[in-house]
Amino acid sequence: MTLRHIAVLAAVGVSLPLAAQLRPRDRYAITAEQVAAKLSASFAQKGLALQADQVALPADLTASQEAPLLEIRSVGSLGALHGKRADLMSSAVKMACVNSRVCLPFYAIVTLPGGIQPNARGDKDMPMGSGTPIHQEILVKSGAHIRLLVDSGAAHIQMSVVSMECGSLRQQIKVRSADHKQVYTAEVIDAGTVRGSL
Repeated sequence: MTLRHIAVLAAVGVSLPLAAQLRPRDRYAITAEQVAAKLSASFAQKGLALQADQVALPADLTASQEAPLLEIRSVGSLGALHGKRADLMSSAVKMACVNSRVCLPFYAIVTLPGGIQPNARGDKDMPMGSGTPIHQEILVKSGAHIRLLVDSGAAHIQMSVVSMECGSLRQQIKVRSADHKQVYTAEVIDAGTVRGSL
């Protein structure tokens, strides 16, 4: 066997594992129907049943699992959007997969009857008042170094973490440990401080 043949075989041997790594993984669409079903389930106690045509996804969204479990992160008012009926109000709903490795967080635009707006926790209606958007103040910015408080029985722990997303008062956000090894879900309690559990 010549040196040239050995070099070709070595190149093939190295490139095969690389080709396997670069092969595209299966991706599954996240649909307006899935988002409408999650929102309807979350706000069922208020009688808000949404149809897929009330949900607009601004881009083609995919996940690494079929029909992933979704969660609502926040709801913000957009008011009456241009070109829509004046009696319909629109909201930007930030959603994510429960398992953050399955899909990236995304926004859905949801159209509801005017005057009623579910808040981020889904536990009451917020009157909108003549279509004026409601904006919550951002207390924690993405990438900020903040303090995580953990109360677990007799133990009280404080640790420095990095915020993975922006958050308003009482909003649930993801934070990661300074060594990037752990991710926690925590509630914003003030500027620079969140509370979570282990």
